Amino acid sequence: MKRLMLLGALMLSACATHWGYRDYVNSFIGKNSDAVLLDFGAPQGTTPSSGGGRVVTYQSAPRNIMLPTAYGLIGNTLSCKTIFLVGADNIVKAASYEGGDCKK
Repeated sequence: MKRLMLLGALMLSACATHWGYRDYVNSFIGKNSDAVLLDFGAPQGTTPSSGGGRVVTYQSAPRNIMLPTAYGLIGNTLSCKTIFLVGADNIVKAASYEGGDCKK
């Protein structure tokens, strides 16, 4: 029962950080891309997009965790990929992310 409660608490805390990270990355929309650079540092990738803009990608290092189950421990790898669409005017137009380790 304690493991179930712990797992439930972990899941709820993951949701809370998920929404916080969503708000965090969306806060860059409408700002100059220099704000992203100052906060995230150098991107792992930059790809030109249509209209003279670019797609800027950040990828966290994978992190391995072990979760207790009724049958023993299971491993899981977590990471976070964050993507910003920057227009030709250097303004962030959109932001997205994926992965189980996106938190702020």
